[in-house]
Amino acid sequence: MSARQQAPSPPPWPCQDDDTHREFDFWIGTWDVFVSGRQAGVNVIEPMLGGCVLLENWTNARDRGGKSFNWIDRSTFAEPRWRQLWVDDGGNTLDYYDGHFADGAMRFRGHTFDAAGDSVPQKLTFHAVHPDTVRQVFEQSNDGGATWVVTFDGLYVKRR
Repeated sequence: MSARQQAPSPPPWPCQDDDTHREFDFWIGTWDVFVSGRQAGVNVIEPMLGGCVLLENWTNARDRGGKSFNWIDRSTFAEPRWRQLWVDDGGNTLDYYDGHFADGAMRFRGHTFDAAGDSVPQKLTFHAVHPDTVRQVFEQSNDGGATWVVTFDGLYVKRR
């Protein structure tokens, strides 16, 4: 087989060259996070694994923390979707799936379980307000998705 007939080599970092993997890059950075004008914590978002994953490193104002992995899940759905798995130092976990970027925002759906073991629908939205500002909104439904209540509304301000 001549050099012309050989299959081209895959790029060394395929996620870096895929525009879909860049959709959530507006969240990358070190952020001071405010709720109702008061600092709620600091969040550091960094790309890893050749740009295939965003790692979240959250520390709240009481020095408690959590982490999430954010990636394009190509195995759970017929069409690739963004996904976020969160774990904090209190043992709480959240699984946000079916994420997609539209109208300047990354939108996830997910669920948690209440004390009775019933599934509680969740929404998580990141609004790209400005290159130095992101708004993160958590919502939950206590009636199977008929209505939604905001449980967290945070304003991210990028550190310089």
